[in-house]
Amino acid sequence: MKKSEPVVIKLKKQLIEHGLLKEKRQGVRLANLLYPQKIRTKEILVQELKNIKSNQPDNNHPYITNLIEPEGVGANNLYSIEDAPAENDLGIVHDWIFSEFGRYPTPFEIEDLKYFLQDHSKEVTKLAIKECVGNGKPYFKYLESIL
Repeated sequence: MKKSEPVVIKLKKQLIEHGLLKEKRQGVRLANLLYPQKIRTKEILVQELKNIKSNQPDNNHPYITNLIEPEGVGANNLYSIEDAPAENDLGIVHDWIFSEFGRYPTPFEIEDLKYFLQDHSKEVTKLAIKECVGNGKPYFKYLESIL
C-alpha cells in the first residue's frame, strides 16, 4: 500500500471507530488481536472508504484495487501480526514500561533501566512497575524510589 506507519495507525483507528475492526488486547508481551467486523462486499466497502472524511488528502481517495488476496499470498494478515521479541532483559523491561506507562522511555530513562537491571532482576523491576501503575504514579522517579 506504500503508506507510512502513522497513516496506517490512523486508518486502523478509523476502522475501529466505524465498527469495522475490533482490537483485543492480549497482555504485556503478546500482540493485540484484530478482528474484522461487519463483513461487507468489496463494492460497498470501497464506497464507504471513499466517504470517510479525514484531514489527510490521501485518505479521501484511497487507492484500493483488490481487497481480497488469493490463497497463500502474503504472510501478513490480521492473525499473523506479532511484536518483535525482545532479545535481552533491557528490551523486555523496555516493553513493560511502554505497555504499563503508555509511553516509551526516554534515552536517559533507558540508561536508568540499565542500572536498575544491574542491581535487580527483571521480575523485581516488573513488580515495581506494576506498583507504580497500581498507585497511579507511572513515573520513573517513583519507580526509582521503589527500587
